[in-house]
Amino acid sequence: MKFSKKDIFTIPNILTYIRIVCVPFFIWFILDKSIPNNLYIAFGIFIFASITDMVDGFIARHYHLISDIGKVADPIADKLLQVSTLVCLTILGKIALVFPIIFFIKEAYMVIGGSVIVKIFKSDYVLQSNIFGKAATCLNSLGIVLGFFAGEVNRAYDIAVNVILACGAVFAICTAVIYTMQFFKFRKRELNEKRIKAVADSDLQSNNQDETIDVIVETEIKQEADTINAETIDAVENVNDNNDSENNDSEKC
Repeated sequence: MKFSKKDIFTIPNILTYIRIVCVPFFIWFILDKSIPNNLYIAFGIFIFASITDMVDGFIARHYHLISDIGKVADPIADKLLQVSTLVCLTILGKIALVFPIIFFIKEAYMVIGGSVIVKIFKSDYVLQSNIFGKAATCLNSLGIVLGFFAGEVNRAYDIAVNVILACGAVFAICTAVIYTMQFFKFRKRELNEKRIKAVADSDLQSNNQDETIDVIVETEIKQEADTINAETIDAVENVNDNNDSENNDSEKC
């Protein structure tokens, strides 16, 4: 992964930076009750930040502005916004503490798991989105949006918010389990492919060695044959020379 200077200030990345900057302002407004209508202002900041998330993704894909910087910064911005929102809503007593805990554990598991895959297993495994992950994201987002006004409508509304977040948490856990199963399945197939390739390379190397030995043997046989032929020719020439010499001596006599 390489970070290019020209990718730092692309429109999608600028929108991502804006979303990150929105997080501290969001926390300030939602927790400071001395500010008039602080909850609604915080809600507006959250919606604005969420819109930048959708817009930067659309621009990056549509205009081919996807960059390595964006691949790192965009998920960081998303998680910061989601975690800060869940924690703040929990502090205000609008949602149960269990939901940000489950979200945090799931995200930490995914991040640590990804690091293990890259550094220890050195695998080419790529997470594939599934319906459980999409459902978890949608339910979690809906629960967060509705959670802003929990405790201000009625009891049924509050129950609905917690049910939606609970369903999102269940789907998130299912997503983590499915990703784990998919990885081990992929890893097993990957190891089998590596073994097959290693055996094939070994056979190829063995065949190359056999061919090399055959060539050496053929070369040595040819050299020996050439030597024998050369010696035979020399012997014949010597015999012929001797015969010629004897004939010449006979003629002289």
